[in-house]
Amino acid sequence: MKKILGIAAFAAMMGFMATSCDNVDEYIPPTNPTGYTTDWNAVADSSTTAFIHNFWNEEKGFFNAHSDGWHKETNNYWPQAHAMDVVIAAYNRTGDKKYSDMFDKWYEGIKTQCWSNRKDQFWVPLYDDNAWISISMMKIYKITKDEKYLNAAIYLHEDMMANGWDNENIGGLSWGAPGTSYFGDSRAICTNGPACVLAFMLYEATGDEHYAQNGMKIYEFCRNYVLDPGTGRVLNGINRKTLLSEGEDSREYSYTHGTVMAGAYYAYKYTNDPVYLKDARRIAYYVTNVACADQATGALFFENKTWRWDDSSGDPTLFRAVLFPYLADIIEAPELDEMWRDKFFKSLNITAVLAWNTGILDKSDYSLIMYNSNMTKGVAIGETGYLNPNVTGASCIEARARLYNSLGK
Repeated sequence: MKKILGIAAFAAMMGFMATSCDNVDEYIPPTNPTGYTTDWNAVADSSTTAFIHNFWNEEKGFFNAHSDGWHKETNNYWPQAHAMDVVIAAYNRTGDKKYSDMFDKWYEGIKTQCWSNRKDQFWVPLYDDNAWISISMMKIYKITKDEKYLNAAIYLHEDMMANGWDNENIGGLSWGAPGTSYFGDSRAICTNGPACVLAFMLYEATGDEHYAQNGMKIYEFCRNYVLDPGTGRVLNGINRKTLLSEGEDSREYSYTHGTVMAGAYYAYKYTNDPVYLKDARRIAYYVTNVACADQATGALFFENKTWRWDDSSGDPTLFRAVLFPYLADIIEAPELDEMWRDKFFKSLNITAVLAWNTGILDKSDYSLIMYNSNMTKGVAIGETGYLNPNVTGASCIEARARLYNSLGK
């Protein structure tokens, strides 16, 4: 079924010309003298359809790392969570069964990418990977109420809390499991942030205070050691023995800000203590003004205040896929002052506008709609697209469509 796309006022001001396409959705002509309006639902329909078309492996039940098919990888695990999050967002937005039909296929298929001998438990020796997969499981459980998703998440949560929590020094979860090279002195927030979110999701699903207490314990660790409550800056980790954040631990990434911000908002909803709401707001301010913001446009194009698009398939190209949905949560939060809502909305909006209008070079066919790690650069015709930046681009567009529906703009 053909739908309609719009192009935003920004594009009109910059002189972009809309062209009709036979294979994908078309543009709306201007409805007011100030420029074009955008149907973000139609944009998201095209974006997510293209994403699935280019990366979903229907036979295997997972997302390929490349747009030209499966290259026999068996360790492309953590991106599977965020790729499925795009599909879940599309289902929540549309209720279309074509998206929910992918859930069970993914549940079985991602075991191919689970690079350990505990595939049936969805376990790998990196706790951050286990947390990401569990969060997606919980999102699907919320839709389906199928307990296999809940049970998988409970198992991975309990495993990391039993084996990865530091009971001897400052608290916090290790990056990976004991007995592996991933179990060191760094308390990485790429693990602790999503583990905190997961704990609160388990509490909301089960009502078991045990999970809420774990969520609070993890959040307080983050607040005490890597969050600057005065500015909202979140560091990437801390050494449990030296109490220093050096090297990689000193970096300021979008996904660590996103998950700690989400943890703060969960802590606020659990305790009703306004200090946690203030934490969430300040983190949102820092990530949209400092850590990720392009100062020229306000778009969220950066990691650690620098461009990270030299590696189009690397981990940093996926980080903002984590930030965008959690930022949308804060924008929608009823407790947020309208001034802050408007500011954070503008950051996500201009990111989506630029990603769609300048980051997609040709919309004439779904196979050509692919995002580059530099969200304004695009993927040249005939070149291979990579999963990670395409998850990020598709996630941004789905978050924008969600706000289009909830905020009416």
